[in-house]
Amino acid sequence: MMSEIGKVIEGHRNEHFHFVPSSEGELAQSYFILKQCCANSDDHYNQTLVMNLGMAYNSSRDTGFQSYVEAFINAIALRFIENVNAYLHQLTMRIKSDMERTYRIENNGGQVVIANDQSTVTASQNNMVNGNRFVELRDSVINAAKESGATEKQLTEIREILAEIEKHIKGPNPKKSLLNALLAGLDKIAGAVTKGTVLAERISAFATFVWDKLKDLVQ
Repeated sequence: MMSEIGKVIEGHRNEHFHFVPSSEGELAQSYFILKQCCANSDDHYNQTLVMNLGMAYNSSRDTGFQSYVEAFINAIALRFIENVNAYLHQLTMRIKSDMERTYRIENNGGQVVIANDQSTVTASQNNMVNGNRFVELRDSVINAAKESGATEKQLTEIREILAEIEKHIKGPNPKKSLLNALLAGLDKIAGAVTKGTVLAERISAFATFVWDKLKDLVQ
C-alpha cells in the first residue's frame, strides 16, 4: 500500500488508488491511507502528504492548498466515513432484529429452556441448592458432626467442603469427578470421628440427594 501511495503522488493526476470493490476493502484501504497521513511526528510532513494526494485527485482549476485538501477529503476521507456509516447501520439493524425476537422460556424438570426462532439454549437450574431439603441435609451433616464429637478443625473442614459443594453445584458445569472428591473428603472425616456412625449416615443421605438431583447434569 505504501508503494501505491508513492505511485499516486508521482502520477500527477494520472494515477489513482485501486480500491477493492467491497465495503470492507475500501474501509481497510482508506483507513490505511488516513493513518499514514497522521503517522509522522512532523506535522509539515503530514500536511504535505495530504496536499500531494489531494493534488492527484484535484479536478478543479484551483491549485491552492484548500482545493487539494477538499479533493483529498472527497476521494479518501469521505470514502472511509461512508463505509463506517454503512457498517454501523448494518450493526444497528442486527441489534434491532435481535431485540425484536420472541423468546420462549420453559421450566422443564429442573432445567430452563430458552428458545427463539433460530436457536435453543438450555441452562441448568440449581434451585435445589436454595431449597429446603438441601439446606436440611446440609445442616444435618454439621449437627451430626457436632454431636459425634468432631474437633473444631474437623468441623471447619466439613463446613468448607459443604460450602465448596454448594458453590460447585451453582456453577454452570458441575463436574462429577470434583463432587466425588469432595464427598469422599466428608467420608474421610466421618471415619476419623470417634462416634462417626450417625455422621456417616447423614453424609450418605446428603450425597444421595445431590446425585439424584444432578445425575443428568454433571459431566
